[in-house]
Amino acid sequence: MNFLEIGKMKNLILFFCVALFLCSCVVDEELSGITYAVANESGLDVEIIFRGQVSGEFVESVEIVNGNFLDLGTTQTRNESLITDPNSDLPNQVYPTTLAKLIFNNEREIEYSRITVDGVNVFSEPSSRNIYKQGNYNEVQDNNFVFTITQEDYNNATPCDGPCE
Repeated sequence: MNFLEIGKMKNLILFFCVALFLCSCVVDEELSGITYAVANESGLDVEIIFRGQVSGEFVESVEIVNGNFLDLGTTQTRNESLITDPNSDLPNQVYPTTLAKLIFNNEREIEYSRITVDGVNVFSEPSSRNIYKQGNYNEVQDNNFVFTITQEDYNNATPCDGPCE
């Protein structure tokens, strides 16, 4: 091989390396901040008890007075489909638990949960009211979502035998 052929080969290899580098560059999608809140319009004060993902241990208890709301927090995502997919569990990124128990005036209670089976989110019934399911939140502003506790949740709750726990 002469020097001219070696020079052409080096240029060709360099060209392919630069082309490969340019093709592998991806434009980062912008992070979207999504804020979640829970409003209480049930007619009663509600306590929410959050339990942990693995062992069901107590994580947090919050009370929402009737007519008020609780700001749960904000999460970030680049995946727009998580926001628009009604079966997404995106709210679970804000409060990473798998069980939320709603207690109405220490008289009735209902539990909402979320598990993943073979990569698919499974929400407890009634799934149309499950606090972990993205589709049960209403977007009140750009990327601000609210889950509203209503009389329907109270009606779905079971009476406690004595104090609710």
